[in-house]
Amino acid sequence: MRSTLRGLADAQTSDLSAEASATIKGLTQRIDSRLGEVQANVQGVQAEIAALKARLDARKSRLLFAFNLLALLATLMLAWIIYSQIIVIRHHRRR
Repeated sequence: MRSTLRGLADAQTSDLSAEASATIKGLTQRIDSRLGEVQANVQGVQAEIAALKARLDARKSRLLFAFNLLALLATLMLAWIIYSQIIVIRHHRRR
């Protein structure tokens, strides 16, 4: 394509030859079809990224729920340990 365009620029004629016109037309059609393929691929990748984000958000939600449950359990266990120690200390003071 570069050589064809360079030849056209060097010739500096206002009308294109049939061969140059056919070459440019063929090249532009190939470029156009490739650009269409690239655009379709990009849209496919964007759809995959959106699906991945949705899956990650679902996993993140489940993980945060599990962490909240573990934090609640740890808090309840700590409260039970403190309560039992207070009872033990009171029992020993009364003796």
